[in-house]
Amino acid sequence: MLTVENLNYSYGSHKVLKDLCMHVEKGQLYGLVGRNGAGKTTTMKILSGIIDADSGRVTLNGVDFPRRTHLRDIFVGHSEYKKIGYMPDNFGVYNNLSALEYLDFYAEEYGLTGKKKEKRIAEILEMMNISELSEKLVSGMSRGMKQKLGLARTMINDPDLLILDEPSSGVEPEGQVSLRDMLIGLCSEGKTIIISSHVLSELTRLCTNVGMLEGGRLTFEGSVAEVLEKSRLNNLVRVAFVDGFEDGMKIIHDSPLVSKISFDNNEIYFEFKGERKEEAELLKKLISAGTTVSFFGREGGSLESLFKSVI
Repeated sequence: MLTVENLNYSYGSHKVLKDLCMHVEKGQLYGLVGRNGAGKTTTMKILSGIIDADSGRVTLNGVDFPRRTHLRDIFVGHSEYKKIGYMPDNFGVYNNLSALEYLDFYAEEYGLTGKKKEKRIAEILEMMNISELSEKLVSGMSRGMKQKLGLARTMINDPDLLILDEPSSGVEPEGQVSLRDMLIGLCSEGKTIIISSHVLSELTRLCTNVGMLEGGRLTFEGSVAEVLEKSRLNNLVRVAFVDGFEDGMKIIHDSPLVSKISFDNNEIYFEFKGERKEEAELLKKLISAGTTVSFFGREGGSLESLFKSVI
């Protein structure tokens, strides 16, 4: 679907992106994670055609993105840009327009007219569940309503790829749940979505894949399942003994995969370089030695803990 190769971008002497590479498959809901200033918004602006990279290559469905000559190329120029819908973190809304007028304006920018335009606007209003807002002025809408309207505007040209920068920012919890369900629904209908958010727990529940951006490069890219497993493997193993603590300590200490051992009462904590198979073998040794183990395992993984470990 989308491939990014060796992307570079600088603001003056400050290099923001450094040979950035990433890959997003069709139908994925891809979370782009990084601290403030890591380059998330810059990456999204390049992918949406708002700014050009200094160097590198971006392809959508195997077709190279052309360098735009004018911002208007996004609306009426190259067809590749028309396949993308971009919602910036601070998107423009016009307070003196109704929702219908707002969408009508953007529909015409994309070349939609007449009955085709009216049909598409009606479809989008219904899809976003905001048909009742069609005559409501933007000035009278809540932040959550404005976010839905912004997403509706992003969808007006029926893009293949949606790029959403902090779409849930400032939205009340109920609105965040509604937005999450809406994005999952869009993916199930075949859309591909790249989303950034500072709420990492929300991305874990929402996304199928994530990329962690630090220092202008991705430090990790993979499925959410891979994220959770990698994070889990970074966590300490905890073993609780009912009986045989000393024998258990010797077995754990002698393992070449164990380091940084600590203990508290009848529990032992340690770093372990092995994966699930090696964990099972160590537990088998403990039981074979006659120890009684009431707990053996690691804390569950999370996007937050992996994020902290790789940046």
